[in-house]
Amino acid sequence: MNQLTRISLGRVGAVGALIVLLAACGGGGGGSSGGGGTTAATFNVNAAWHNLLTVTQTWTTSGVSTIDSKTYGLSIAVAPGATAAFPVTGTTYAVSDSTAILSLGGLGIANTTSATYFDAATNVAAGTRDRANGGAATCTVATASVAPPTAAQLVGATGALQTFDVYDGCLSPATLNGKTGTSTVTWSLMSTGGVTFFCLNGTRRDLAGTITAFEIDCFEVAESGTLGTHARITVSNSSINVTATN
Repeated sequence: MNQLTRISLGRVGAVGALIVLLAACGGGGGGSSGGGGTTAATFNVNAAWHNLLTVTQTWTTSGVSTIDSKTYGLSIAVAPGATAAFPVTGTTYAVSDSTAILSLGGLGIANTTSATYFDAATNVAAGTRDRANGGAATCTVATASVAPPTAAQLVGATGALQTFDVYDGCLSPATLNGKTGTSTVTWSLMSTGGVTFFCLNGTRRDLAGTITAFEIDCFEVAESGTLGTHARITVSNSSINVTATN
């Protein structure tokens, strides 16, 4: 398999359905979150994160890969799920469901579904359950997890979100599953083309610490934290290097 077939950023929220695709068949890679804005406007990034977890939305983007000059489609859909027990711990959490689809020539070539388990009172994620291309479920367990602040200025705004241990199964306790690496997610704000974006920046590493997947998913955001219709998805590995927009 020589194309991107796992997309899932850090396995949380919308990106919970992204670096998973990226890691399946491609190598590592890198990217940039884009240029920063110059405005001093203040954005409620905590509300933006909350909305990403709890509001039904879909973003459909496309872009040309610099590797093969082909146009790829990348779509992300998020929706609140039913409250459920996290398989690895048995603890009940609120759930956010997300789906990522990679397409070429209008035909889907890869997909990932992900459930993010989080505390409804704090928006802090505890872990995820992911399934790529209809395969067996895998889980991540948060070793550090916070929610973004309620106020952040655009220029240079960034912060930690989650660090996960990545496992090849979803058994309880986590030690029954083979650990395959770690995943980290940060948030940031950026502005381009007159649009401000709330971004999730995900990096996945294997047990040796080598980066195996990297992606940036950005969603249009208002100062209130309301998410808009525009999105920028940057995916890079040995098979594809694309920033998809709408």
